[in-house]
Amino acid sequence: MKTKWIVIFVFAAAVIVIIAARGKQLLTIFKYSQQAAVDPAQAAISYWTCSMHPQVHKDGPGLCPICHMQLVPVYKEDQSHQHDTGAGVVKVTEARQKQGGIKLSVVKKEPFQVTLRTTGKAALDTELASAVKEFITLGKEDPALARSAAARLRILGMGPEEIRQLELNPASVESLYQVATPGIAWVYATLYEQEVDLIKVGQTAIISPSYAPEKELTGTVRSVSSVVDQASRSVRARILVRDPQGILRPEAYLRVTVQANLGPRIVIPRSAVVYTGKRQIVFVAADADTFQAREIKVGQESGERIVIAAGLNEGDRIVTSGAFLIDSESRLQSAIDEAGE
Repeated sequence: MKTKWIVIFVFAAAVIVIIAARGKQLLTIFKYSQQAAVDPAQAAISYWTCSMHPQVHKDGPGLCPICHMQLVPVYKEDQSHQHDTGAGVVKVTEARQKQGGIKLSVVKKEPFQVTLRTTGKAALDTELASAVKEFITLGKEDPALARSAAARLRILGMGPEEIRQLELNPASVESLYQVATPGIAWVYATLYEQEVDLIKVGQTAIISPSYAPEKELTGTVRSVSSVVDQASRSVRARILVRDPQGILRPEAYLRVTVQANLGPRIVIPRSAVVYTGKRQIVFVAADADTFQAREIKVGQESGERIVIAAGLNEGDRIVTSGAFLIDSESRLQSAIDEAGE
C-alpha cells in the first residue's frame, strides 16, 4: 500500500512539472503575440535565429544555445522573397544590411607586391667557376663543345641571359665567377615550385646573415635554375651580392627577402572571401537587396589582401564586410526552401 502511494505521488509531480513548462511556453508565446499586436516591428518578425547557426529558431530574442551570440530577427518580408530567387541567390533587405554592418566595394585592379621570405647560403662554388672558365675557353675553339659546356652551366643553375652575356663579352663578367673574388659573394636562395614564377632576373634581394641579422646586404637576382631538386622539390635562385667588408661566410645560413612586384591585379580584402571547406566564394550584389554567391579562385596573398585568379571582373560590386552574415542568410533560406518542398 505504501508503494502504491509513492507511485501516485511521483506521477502527480511529473504532471505538475509538465503543466508548468507548457504554461511557461504558452505565456512566452502570448507575451510576444501581445507585443506584436502593439508593436508593428514585432509583428514583422517571423522568428529569431543565430547568424552563425541558422538552424536555431526561437520565438523571441536571447542568446544562441550553441555559441551564445545575440539572436537576430528574421522578418516576414525576408521570407516572402525567399522563393524563386535561383540557386545561390539571397535576398536581404537594406534595413537588415544596415543592422548587420554589411558593406560593399567595387572590384578593381591594384598594384600588388608579394614579400617572399626564404633561406639561402653564401656559396663558394668552385664547380661553377670551373664550368664558366671551360665555357669561355671552349667557345673560342669548338662550337659543339661550347654547346656542351653551356648545357653544363644550365644544370649548375645559370640562366639563359647570363650565358648569353658570357658569349657576347666574357671579359666583362668572367671575374664575377672567379672563386673568392674580393668584394663579391654569391647567395643561393631556396625556392619552392609554387614560388618560382614570383622571382625574376634583376629583382633586388635583401640578405641578412643569421649570425649578424643587423648587417643587411643588397643583392641582385642573376638567375633562377630550371632544374628541380628531386628530394626537396625546390629550385635555386642565384643572387649576386656586393660584400666589400667580407661579411658573408661561405656556406653560412642566410635569410633572404625579395619584393616581387606582380603589377596590376584584381585584389579584394580577405574579409570578402567565405571559405566553405572545398570552395571559396564571394557575394556579388545584383541589386540593392539581392546577392549572388560566386565561386572564385584565389592567388597570392599579402596581409589582408588577396589576388583573385578567376571568378571576378572589374566593376563587380561585392560584399567586403559582413559576408558571413549573407552566407548565413543564404544557408537559412536554402534550409527553409528544402523544408517547404
